Amino acid sequence: GGASSEWVYADEGLGLGVQGGPFAGVGNRGHRTYPFMWSRYAAQLVWQGVALDTLAAIAGAPPNAGRALLLMSSASVVSLAAAAALTTPARLPFLLIGCISLAGVALIISEQVLGGPEGNAIPSKGGLGPKAPRAARRLVTRLALLLLAVLPMYPVLLLCSEISHALPPDVSVLAYAALDISGLCLFSLTLLRGLPSLGTQA
Repeated sequence: GGASSEWVYADEGLGLGVQGGPFAGVGNRGHRTYPFMWSRYAAQLVWQGVALDTLAAIAGAPPNAGRALLLMSSASVVSLAAAAALTTPARLPFLLIGCISLAGVALIISEQVLGGPEGNAIPSKGGLGPKAPRAARRLVTRLALLLLAVLPMYPVLLLCSEISHALPPDVSVLAYAALDISGLCLFSLTLLRGLPSLGTQA
């Protein structure tokens, strides 16, 4: 086998083949191991859902769209976590479900947040409305594009790390950290900087 066959999870007694510790190391059989951090996926489940719910609220997306975003966001994180934890071909359906869920998130953002009347970045009903200040429209657009840029990178990184083993485990950990920080911190900072524009709407 190739180099990828050397990569395993350290603790094979959990049934899922997941590692108990937060760092990559060397297993009992001399194999290098990928880390699996449940806490990271739990944190992503929270911040990703909160970010999408916040975006839907300030953009005035219909309530059904907001609930659909939360449902698909949760499904994507849970599915990708399962795909990362499993070490057998059974992980592939979970990877597919995660990708489909993220595609649904992107579709709702495109249609309900960025697909407002006459190309405006605000939907026709609720929230800011078609006469919202230009600064508020820019804020919604920036938040939406940020999430559309960050979220699809998670399954790509999963393919490059836990599934294909193309990335070393330390690089994988750093890449996940960079994505989490980009998603959470940049979204929060962009929102905080744009709050005054929301307060000036009529």
